[in-house]
Amino acid sequence: MGYYNTNWPYRIPFTINKSMISGSHVNFPFRFYLTGNTHISTYAHTGGKDFIFTTDDGTTRVHCERDVFLNGSGSFWVRAPTLSENSDTIFYLYYGEGSDHSQDTNYKPSGVWDTSSQVVYHLNESGYPFNDSTANSYHILSGSATPPTSVNGSNASGCIGQWLSFDGLTTYLNVPDIVPTSKPYTIQVIATPNNLIQDGIIVAWGNTTVAEGTIIGFYPTADQIWVHNTNTMVGLTGVDTYCDSGVTQQWDATYETVHTLLLDGKSQTLSAVGTYYGNYVKMIGARFYSTLSRFWNGYIDEVRVSNVIRSTGWLKTSFSSNRYPSTYVTLGTLEEYSASDVGWSQAQGSGDLRFMGSGRVDIYKV
Repeated sequence: MGYYNTNWPYRIPFTINKSMISGSHVNFPFRFYLTGNTHISTYAHTGGKDFIFTTDDGTTRVHCERDVFLNGSGSFWVRAPTLSENSDTIFYLYYGEGSDHSQDTNYKPSGVWDTSSQVVYHLNESGYPFNDSTANSYHILSGSATPPTSVNGSNASGCIGQWLSFDGLTTYLNVPDIVPTSKPYTIQVIATPNNLIQDGIIVAWGNTTVAEGTIIGFYPTADQIWVHNTNTMVGLTGVDTYCDSGVTQQWDATYETVHTLLLDGKSQTLSAVGTYYGNYVKMIGARFYSTLSRFWNGYIDEVRVSNVIRSTGWLKTSFSSNRYPSTYVTLGTLEEYSASDVGWSQAQGSGDLRFMGSGRVDIYKV
């Protein structure tokens, strides 16, 4: 087993559990989550900026992006070269070198996201710009005069670190016009409604005046959930059948010739629920058709758009990674590199490090 670089004195192996994978995937962005890790908090660079992730050989570095991370707790996005439901996948996390390596040449955070990813908005910022994590850099520069409020949602089920609170009255974000909207595409978003009685749009995508576009949101007036705009509105009937006030859900919608929707990783059966609903521009938290309306009342997190149809297996695996990161990934035992000629081995037991040479030396942390 190789060792990435001896300047990183610590590493932790971890396993992506095959039971959380649906199908087989390449270049898949998964969520790596830590909570209250005191050793990392003590020895890693502030914010985890010296984190290096490798494949199971211990030397092949993979891309990572910090989401929100502080004092040994938080999330990173890591690009897995391959994942399969047939076998567990092992990685290593290295830390303790002490320098900022988050922008290393050839390992920029944007490398986590494949070329089919048009935009990825984590919505962690407290104001404009709201950054696009892909290499396209389609950052959100405008919207309501007072942007949605950034809220620490780390204690909320389904939230990934920070998310945005939309007031249902005036707040919204404009996605840049330059972002393509031609089909096929997949839209992924995490959202929580504050109530089920107010009309509200989570994401509006494309110019529906030519019956080509998508609106994801609620229309409680007619007891409908809207998903797609083509010549007719396609969606679900029965808002409280599928959603609850204050409950976070991941919406995964695809559009080419057939519309699909997954709610929290479960496929839904869509049907026509009315005529198409006008929308001119790409927005988060509202829609625009002659005037702004249908403001979202609740929280929105992690908006992603791809220019391909992501498979059902991909979307289910993404949901599992986002919602259940502690089950998705199982941490192994801390390993420490020794520069002496006795070499190093995996730590044995709780809190001790064991180095093996011609004899044996046990070093116990106090």
